[in-house]
Amino acid sequence: MRGWSLLTLVLALAGSGCIGFDTVPPQAVAARRPPFAANGEGVAVDLAMVERPADDEFLSRQLWKMADEQVVVLERRADLDDNGFRIGQLVGAMPEEMHRLMQSERTCIEPRRYSVAPGKTITRVLGPTQARCEFAVLHQGAYAPYVFENMEFCLDLCPILGDNDKVQLRFTPKIQYTEPTLPFRPAADRSGWVLDLNKPSKTFPELTWDVPLRPGEILLVGARPGKHTTFAGKALLIDDGVSRKQRVLVVRCQRLQTRSPGDHAFPREVLALPAPPLALQATMTNP
Repeated sequence: MRGWSLLTLVLALAGSGCIGFDTVPPQAVAARRPPFAANGEGVAVDLAMVERPADDEFLSRQLWKMADEQVVVLERRADLDDNGFRIGQLVGAMPEEMHRLMQSERTCIEPRRYSVAPGKTITRVLGPTQARCEFAVLHQGAYAPYVFENMEFCLDLCPILGDNDKVQLRFTPKIQYTEPTLPFRPAADRSGWVLDLNKPSKTFPELTWDVPLRPGEILLVGARPGKHTTFAGKALLIDDGVSRKQRVLVVRCQRLQTRSPGDHAFPREVLALPAPPLALQATMTNP
């Protein structure tokens, strides 16, 4: 009985948010953060989600006329298209309508800047949690169906320093889900059990793609119309039974000098402006 009482208390604390970063000393959090590269360089990755009705003319058509959809290497495009992904690099200045959408709290969802070491993976959730979802992954003609409960569609992003001022971004589709089990796992030294609140996940490395970006260049990740049963369709074409919406992930990155890694919210105007001069980077990248 005593064991179950302790378990109930632990789960109650976890559910109420009492176990988390708020209760960990700042120095302990800093100790868990990865160091920047040996040369002192890091990467700032700006991510934001733009959401509009499914039939929105600008987000469905006009925006993509201003994007280079050949930015992914040829041998990866067929698989990405089969799985519903639409990927393009914005050409020229930010369109006025996109600038307006990026500044609105109603249409620009959770803009965040992640300051990380090269090679550090960032996970971005693409849509709301789905109670039950069926979708299929197609790879080189092979069809693989999946069914998950209480799951979220995500993208893992991994920045790698490229030539000159470029940053190579690697994208890997992923889902996170909840298992109907207690959140405990064996300790590494097998001395007992430890609480693990991380969600189980599954990645799809067969759908990985790379894109090089320079400072100020913006990448768009959306879903192709009509591909509702694919990974990207289920993730970015949202139908909650009341309304149908579409989402486009907006990505920008740049190199940084040595800063403390972390992630934080940032003003929506940041993504809508050109890359800042180096002299201003310090004021924009503190976690």
